This record gives sequence, structure tokens and C-alpha cells, in this order.
Amino acid sequence: MKILFISDVHLNQNNPNIINLFLNFLKYQASSANALYILGDLFDIWIGDDYIDDISLKISQVLKNLVIKGTSCYFIHGNRDFLIGKKYAKLANISILPNGTIINLNGKSTIILHGDTLCTYDQKYQKFRKIINKNWLKKFFLNLPLSWRIKISTFVRNKSIINNKNKKSKIMDVNDTYALNLMQKKNASIMIHGHTHLPRIHRLPKNHYRIVLGMWDKAGYVLEIKNKLSLIKFSKYFNSTISYTLEKI
Repeated sequence: MKILFISDVHLNQNNPNIINLFLNFLKYQASSANALYILGDLFDIWIGDDYIDDISLKISQVLKNLVIKGTSCYFIHGNRDFLIGKKYAKLANISILPNGTIINLNGKSTIILHGDTLCTYDQKYQKFRKIINKNWLKKFFLNLPLSWRIKISTFVRNKSIINNKNKKSKIMDVNDTYALNLMQKKNASIMIHGHTHLPRIHRLPKNHYRIVLGMWDKAGYVLEIKNKLSLIKFSKYFNSTISYTLEKI
């Protein structure tokens, strides 16, 4: 049994190296896995299922073939691609899961999510997130002309970059107390998420583990669960360096 978790690939046309790295990952690693979980921000931006460019089309074709050959693919929305809908999911043959889904990993109850909801210190962001995830607002936005959606998304993205530069790193990181309370509430001993771009395995009180996936930039990150658990940083053809490994959880 081989299960893979990734997050924050941030695919976009301005970074062809990451596109190729991701395609190589799907071809050489994900193809031998039983399941692949993508925990949000697969794409750097998503303005609706009616806008499928060459990159998103290619990714959908590869993912679809991956599923056909036996690798189940699951997706949880991120803060960049929360508008991915049923149309694209069907095109890519992936299953969309709710944020905070509970799965079983080797007998351990595990909660999986993108991770932005855990950053409760950033109250302004949490208020913004709550607003933009309202169903009526998403429907309104998706009914706007494509050119308007592109302009709005670009403006919001640039504004976010400026705002984040002025925030302390602590504010944008996970509130461990909140995360632990959530795990205990859901009776989960393991939490897997992305978003913060700070890959690490955190040991929390009472044998709880919070595993953070890394952002794909000059390299890729994947959590591999096989006969052991490994958080791996890799380059082009999976020439890997294991950042963290836990033999047993």
C-alpha cells in the first residue's frame, strides 16, 4: 500500500519547470501509488471551470489516465483554487473531498485539510475567507464575464501579496492549540495539511502529529506513506532527500 499527499503546487504558465516537475511526479511516482491526495492550491489561480487553458487541460488528462490505471485521486480545495467545481473534477476524474475529511491511515484516524483555516491568528484573513466562500458570492463571481473575473482575481492576488509582506510570520502560521483541539474533537491522532509552505512533522501532546506539506518551488514535496512515513523533497526524476521520517506513528 502506497499513499501520497501533496499540496501547494501552484501550477501556472509562468513556471514551466514546476509544470514539468509535477508531470514527472505523476508519471514516475504517483502511477505506482494506490491513492494520491491533493490538499489544495494545485493551481495558482482558478477563475471557473469554464476557463480551461492548456495547462489545466493537460493536467486533467494526466490525472484521468492515472485514475484509469488504478491510482485513486482526491482533491481538497485550497485558498487559490477553491472555485474548482464538478465540471473540472469530472474532466480530471478526481473526487473532491470536504475540507477536514477524516481518513484511516494504517489504523490511525487522520484529518486532512488545506490548512488555511488553522491560521486563526490572522483574523483579517479568516474574515476574508468566510466572505469569499459564501455560496451566493461564488455564484455571482462565476456569472461575471471572463475578462472581469481575470481582472478581479489579479487584483485580489496582488493585494494579498502586499498584505502578507507586512504580516509577521507568527500571524500567518498555524495555531497549534486550535489544531490540537480540532484533532481531539474529531478523534484524530494525525493531521495532514499544506498552505503555510513550512514542511515539517510536528509532534504535539498526547501522541498527536501535525504534518505540513511543502510548497513546490525549485523542488517538489510529497508525503509518502508506505511501510513507513516519509516527508520527501525531490527534484526532476524523484532524486529524493528525506527531510523527515517516522518509522512508526
